[in-house]
Amino acid sequence: MGQDMQKGRRTEIDFLNGFVAREGEKVGLSCRANAVLTDIVKRVERNELKADARHITELRLN
Repeated sequence: MGQDMQKGRRTEIDFLNGFVAREGEKVGLSCRANAVLTDIVKRVERNELKADARHITELRLN
């Protein structure tokens, strides 16, 4: 996925972390880290954010 992002290609984020977040929601589980990571990667794909490892700080869950 990191290589896809570096090369400006779409990633499989929806099929991995996005899937976990959606399925968790269906059964009442919070999968916030997966949802936030999916959002960050999709924003990078749409050029709303520059690819930067520092975005990982948004995964803080407290």
